[in-house]
Amino acid sequence: MEVTVKIAGTKPLLLASIDAADPRSKAYRRMQELRAIKSKDRTDAWYDEMEKLQFSAAFYTIPEISGIAIPLENVRRSLAEAARTSRAKPKALRAISCVDLAIPVMYPGWEEHLGPEQLFEKPGFRLTKMLRSASGASPQTWPRFDGWGLSGTFALDEDVMSEREFWALADLAGRIEGVGACRRQGYGRYTVVRPRNGGAA
Repeated sequence: MEVTVKIAGTKPLLLASIDAADPRSKAYRRMQELRAIKSKDRTDAWYDEMEKLQFSAAFYTIPEISGIAIPLENVRRSLAEAARTSRAKPKALRAISCVDLAIPVMYPGWEEHLGPEQLFEKPGFRLTKMLRSASGASPQTWPRFDGWGLSGTFALDEDVMSEREFWALADLAGRIEGVGACRRQGYGRYTVVRPRNGGAA
């Protein structure tokens, strides 16, 4: 059966595309060049450029959707990770598959279909935090979305997982797992908007 899940963010969503780790991308190569500059030689211009590169590289490249989008697989993985609490992650991965490959991120003003460069000019869409590493602490910037929501359709194999189990898992994932970056710090949490029939709960 197909199940459409609508979720509403309860904590800010921070984007972090895995594409940023592609060593062949221009953004990755430029960031490596910047990181090769010694700390004592880094200027405000260095930090400004790194901030913008980190921000832009965090978005997913999904040309078939106008505006900002993420793979629905991110939400599926949220469900699967939440299932680990009952040692049911393999079951969740077998039972749940994505019908929609990608879905738009809905947030106040999302209908304008603004791109990364336009959002970067709006400070409310950026979050910078200091991260520790073996070489010390350094700033990291992510795109930030408040008041966000997502909607996507999954295929559910009821021979593996019941609809009741699915909705219970979705509720749990929103509370303890979330989506996006910095989930351990509580970002990306959400609530599930149930169908009017209650989703067989």
